[in-house]
Amino acid sequence: MSQALIDKIRAQRQTDIEAAGLAFIVSRPTDLDVQEMRGKTLPALDLLKKYVKGWRGVKESDLINGGVPKLVEFTQELFSEWVGDRPDIFNPLVSGIIAAYEQHAQQQADTLKKPDAG
Repeated sequence: MSQALIDKIRAQRQTDIEAAGLAFIVSRPTDLDVQEMRGKTLPALDLLKKYVKGWRGVKESDLINGGVPKLVEFTQELFSEWVGDRPDIFNPLVSGIIAAYEQHAQQQADTLKKPDAG
C-alpha cells in the first residue's frame, strides 16, 4: 500500500515539457531538494539526470542522423549521452524544471494566504 501512495505522490510532481518538438516527462524538485541546493551551483546535467524521468514518442531518428523511425525506450544513460550536445533540448528542460518548482512554490504560498473557510 505504501508503495502505491509513494507512486501517487511522485506522479503529482510530474509534468510534461516540450523541447525542440519532443516531449519529456520531468519531476519538479521537492521543497527539501531546493533547500539543499540553495547556495550551490548544480551542473545542468546533474539537474537533468535527477529530474528528467522519461520521454514520449522519441524515435532513434530524433537522436541520431540516419537513425530509423523506431521508438526508443528512455534510459538515463542514453538520455545523458545524447542531451549533452543538445542545448536546444537541455536549456528548455532546465528552465521547465525551475518553472515547475516556482509554480509549486507559488501555489503553496497562495494556499497559506487563504483564510480558513471554517
